[in-house]
Amino acid sequence: MAETAFWGQGQFSFKMAEKILQGHFRARITDCQIRKITCFIGKRVFDADLQRARAAYENRANMPRRGDKRGVLYIAADDNTINMRKTGNSGTAPGRISLGIVFNSGSLIVRKNEVVYNISEKEYVAVIADLPAFKQLFFECAVRNGYGRYEQTVVLSNGADWVRAVCDELFPDAVQILEFYHLEENLRTFGRYLRQTGGKNFRTDEILSLLKNSRSEEALGKLKRYEQIPVPPGIINPYTHVYNNRGRIDYALYRTRGYYIGNGPIEHENKIALQKRCMQARSKWDKTNAQYILTLRAKEESKLWDRFVRDLILYDKG
Repeated sequence: MAETAFWGQGQFSFKMAEKILQGHFRARITDCQIRKITCFIGKRVFDADLQRARAAYENRANMPRRGDKRGVLYIAADDNTINMRKTGNSGTAPGRISLGIVFNSGSLIVRKNEVVYNISEKEYVAVIADLPAFKQLFFECAVRNGYGRYEQTVVLSNGADWVRAVCDELFPDAVQILEFYHLEENLRTFGRYLRQTGGKNFRTDEILSLLKNSRSEEALGKLKRYEQIPVPPGIINPYTHVYNNRGRIDYALYRTRGYYIGNGPIEHENKIALQKRCMQARSKWDKTNAQYILTLRAKEESKLWDRFVRDLILYDKG
């Protein structure tokens, strides 16, 4: 069963998994059977994860914080959307996926120019439309990966209000950083929108240079003129974005301390974990099945399949 679930979660569709299992392994199995088995295994893993996480979350006030392990533990949070079936299968509606990634400074693969271009080892948490469950799973994942043991903890976020609230609650002692990649992406998107609507030229590079050198007050002064400009969904007002995150954008200080401030790999990892399976064109999911697939995707991409999936199934059989 674990092997069937492995192919079911890892391919672009259950139909493709059927072709592989029938063609390469001579297995007599249909895509419908693969879907049922994969979701059954995913539910078992998700339920076991949540039970373990709930205990850790409820005991977080008593968690020891030694801080004797050298290095930095990075805890990153992001979100995305997935096409969800409406009740009664009457069309689709977007559903939000809360995504967490935990890794340490030893996993950052750096080029000679000190730009991080990959993260070698990390663990994912992905939850659909259930913030309480995400908080529990996210916290347990961080603790299992060293939260409370590392001498330094850094939280990287996309700047969303819900992310700030979650991280303030779960990791109050951490240094919080607005990931620079998201900041740049949001400012450039606003600049393109302004040009397309006939507005004045938005000096994105100038603002980014000021922010990267921790001249945030000067940047806010230049952004003030855009404060009242209405923006459509999907575009963020730059003044509001920078002002709300003004305590998380001291990038010159962060670089001096050797912190990773984000330059794209986290967004890339998000796409690998989610889009490969659950965000294909024309794909539609119901919440529960999508959650179970994402749970298995997270285990596989975190290199934890044997520990949390195969071993669980073997234990059940025993």
